[in-house]
Parts: sequence; C-alpha cells; structure tokens
Amino acid sequence: MDVQRKHYRLGIRYANVFVFLAGFAGLALLLVLLLWQLFPASPFRTTVLLAGNPVRVASWDGTRKHVTVIAFPASVAITGLTGVGEYSLESLWKLGELDKRDKGLLADSVGEALAVPIPWYIGPTGASSVREIFSLRNIFGIVTGKFRTNLSLQIFLPLALATQSLRTDAFEELNVADTPAVVQKELADGTSEQFIDGDRLDVVLGTRLEEEDVRTQSLRVMIYNTTATQTLGRRMERRVSRAGALVVGIGNDSPAVGRCIVSGPKEKLETKTTIFFTQFFGCETKVGESIRSDLELRVGSDFEKLFVPR
Repeated sequence: MDVQRKHYRLGIRYANVFVFLAGFAGLALLLVLLLWQLFPASPFRTTVLLAGNPVRVASWDGTRKHVTVIAFPASVAITGLTGVGEYSLESLWKLGELDKRDKGLLADSVGEALAVPIPWYIGPTGASSVREIFSLRNIFGIVTGKFRTNLSLQIFLPLALATQSLRTDAFEELNVADTPAVVQKELADGTSEQFIDGDRLDVVLGTRLEEEDVRTQSLRVMIYNTTATQTLGRRMERRVSRAGALVVGIGNDSPAVGRCIVSGPKEKLETKTTIFFTQFFGCETKVGESIRSDLELRVGSDFEKLFVPR
C-alpha cells in the first residue's frame, strides 16, 4: 500500500511539472506571436551584417519572401568610412570595437561597398548559417548582450520567425570570392592583398538587392552635389540605382545643404521611392517642380561626413 501511495504521489508531482512546463511554453509562444503582430514587416528590405569568416550580408525581402546572402572573405580589403583607409573586413570589425563612437564601422563600410543601407549588425555567434544565427534559441544572447550587436529584440524576433518559416530555396547566397569583383592589389612594400573592385561588384550584384516597390515605380531621379567633394554625386548615384530608381543625371548645385533634400511634385513625394530616401538616406522633402526628372535629390554635408576623417 505504501508503495502504491508513493507512486501515486510521484505521478501527481510529474503531472504538475508537465502542466507547468506546458503552460510556460504556451505563454512563451503567445508572447512570441503577440510581438510578431506588434512589429509588422517593413515594406523595404531588412539588411544585417553578420560578422565572422566569411563576413555575410543577409538581406530579407519581405515582399517576395526571399533572403539574399552576400558572403565576403574576412581577409578581403575595402575602403573604410570616416577616412580610416583601406583595411581587411576583420580589421574593420576590430577597429569598430575599439572606437566606441563608431561600433558599426564594418557594417557602414560594407554598405558603402555594396551601395545598400546596412543599419544592423551582429558579431560571431558560433553558428554557420543565416538560419542558425536567426534561431529563436539566440533570443537569450540578444537580450543579455552576449553577442556584439545593435539588434534589439523587436528587430531580431520578426527576422527569426520569418527566417525559420522560409523554405531552403528561399535563400540565395553569392560568394564574392568566386567572382571577378575580388582583385589582387599591389602594395607599396611589394606585397599584395585582395581588394573589392566597386565597379565589378556592381556588375556581379546586378538587381539582387533592388527594392521591389522602388523598381516598380521606376521614378526618374536627378542628383545634385552641393558640396566641394566631387565623388559624392557618384556615390549617391550608386545607392539610388541599387534601390531600383532611374538616375537620369548627376550635377552640381548651390547653395550648400546639410541634410539631403528630395524635391518634386507633391504626388511624387508620397511615393515609396521618396519614403525609401527619407528613411534610409535621412533626406527631408520639399515640394517643387522638376523639369528633367520626377524627383531631385540634393546631397550635402551630412552625407559628406561619412567620407572624411573624424
């Protein structure tokens, strides 16, 4: 009889534990679903730099339910922003860690090389694929600061849920090391290093990182540089073209502006193209007429600061 009572009490105890765990799991799932509803997907790409070797750039296209992954060898060199010079990707990551003012140095510099905005980054997690990195089990590392990242839970969670729901064929990975975009460059000391050639990279990328809504609208954009830095017009042209808009010309203009300005008829300023410019380039809008194009985009000192030493 005592043995039966003992087994009965153990059964009750295990049943209570099971009910507790099931209830906890149910509440956790409910919380995840509620957070997913609270933070709907952006109409534009969400692009994240994944540090490591290789360095990956993962870009989620919520419209097409597709993820484009661009992989670079960590040893390949690019020109870092804010005048730091040419460094390997792994060195730029370390520089960003040392410079507390510019923790996103690698993401910003790779973004300039690709001509796409990369607002988010995450350091090495020990995972080997995008699906593993954006796994729900890494939520703890995001919340506790285990990973070096600027991703908040509000950004990470929708990406993780979206990533886990995608089929394998929804992921497209391009290894830049296997393309003509990586070239050998001779250094002053007689040695050589691998470097990313921007023009060749543009050809390799093609339309992979276009914004669907911007491409569909196909607005004509005239770009004006209001600074003394001659390369700014071309730099902005790459960004605008990569998004999918049609650049019809690049020119100089005055007076100089600080924050970039997008001007055009009121109906053109309400388009997804203009919203993209304001959201990712930090532009303000101004109603006006444009003879040569649908929109005029003037770049100024705020954009120039990205390329001069601090």
